Amino acid sequence: MNDTKIKPFTTEARSMLVISFTILILNILFYYFRFGGQQAILTASTLFPVVCSLFAVGSLVKIAFFLKTWDLTKAAWLMLAVGFLFWFLEQSTYAVYKLALGIAPVVPSVADIFWLCGIIPIFIALTLFIYGYHRTGFIIGSWLKYFFICLAISVLEIVLFYKLFMPVLYDPQINIAGKVFTLMYPVFDIFILMLAFFMVLITSLLGKGILSKPWKFLVTGFVLISVGDIIYSYYNWTGNYQTGSYLDITWNFGYLLIAVSAFYQKELMEKF
Repeated sequence: MNDTKIKPFTTEARSMLVISFTILILNILFYYFRFGGQQAILTASTLFPVVCSLFAVGSLVKIAFFLKTWDLTKAAWLMLAVGFLFWFLEQSTYAVYKLALGIAPVVPSVADIFWLCGIIPIFIALTLFIYGYHRTGFIIGSWLKYFFICLAISVLEIVLFYKLFMPVLYDPQINIAGKVFTLMYPVFDIFILMLAFFMVLITSLLGKGILSKPWKFLVTGFVLISVGDIIYSYYNWTGNYQTGSYLDITWNFGYLLIAVSAFYQKELMEKF
């Protein structure tokens, strides 16, 4: 399909992109200048992920209900919406813990349960997207590339196992439940990264036109969220994570890029 025959995106998708970069800049400025002291940083760093994840949920729900036919595509976007709804509940629960109760939740908490409930439909959604491309006859390129991605992810898994997993497993200060949930974040996120890189290969074959734009935003969003989770797991275990860290930006901007991808995909579907 020729991208040049498709009209460019309208202001709705572009507006969401502008909003996303505006919030990103506000994040950077707020964390750099530390406006209002520690309490303001605590409030902002806690509420930013709630707002950004809400953008993602709203955008994904919008595209899921925009699709009228119950097919593979609708199922995939709906699963994605359900997954991010749980992640929104995760961020909201953290906000209640920190701002309303004044405590830092210990892993595992209710928030971690919501994260785990969200990762399952998200994994299903990405798998459905990839399967859908294969079934509909889109060019997916050489299978050798996908093999090397699996190999690279396996190597990463081994490295993380010795650098992060093993020390956590033998840490006497962490109970069994804490160890399980601490390790779940990097383990599941690595699989999400693998599927995201599969999407990178597929979308790269669509060229640089507007057909590939929604998927590139989607993949970039997942990469940011997954990398943020993996780094957070290590920092949280070593006690080096601080409220209002620049690491928070990876989650916030990742959520916003997921929202942007949904807006672009909706407008792309409206054109056909």
